[in-house]
Amino acid sequence: MISSTHELVQVLHHAMVYSLNLVLLIICDKRTILRGIWIKFDEEVVKKYEMFLANIYYHTFQWAYDITKTIAETREEVQDCLPKQCDMEGYLEYYGIWKEMFKPGNYLPIPPTLKIVPYHFSKWNK
Repeated sequence: MISSTHELVQVLHHAMVYSLNLVLLIICDKRTILRGIWIKFDEEVVKKYEMFLANIYYHTFQWAYDITKTIAETREEVQDCLPKQCDMEGYLEYYGIWKEMFKPGNYLPIPPTLKIVPYHFSKWNK
């Protein structure tokens, strides 16, 4: 019935985010509903998935959401982890924009950011 594990994980994720045990998965194209299926997750499965995500957050993303740290402090933590293709200046600029957008008190939806040109791109374009 479910064509991929990816679909099942997406449904499990929605179940966890919305605190649901029963989720309706609808597969459709632009015009018609192709199929639908009710999926019931055991409470234990949803809780284990939640613990799994909390573990990933703790070991990989916690530093990014720490609002007490400045961008300079973040630079020290991330400096050795960046891929070779990513320069520190570009990373810090994107991180600064992201941190400002998701600061407590800034509520979604946010305005379109397509017109924001990062400084290092504008410098290169000149």
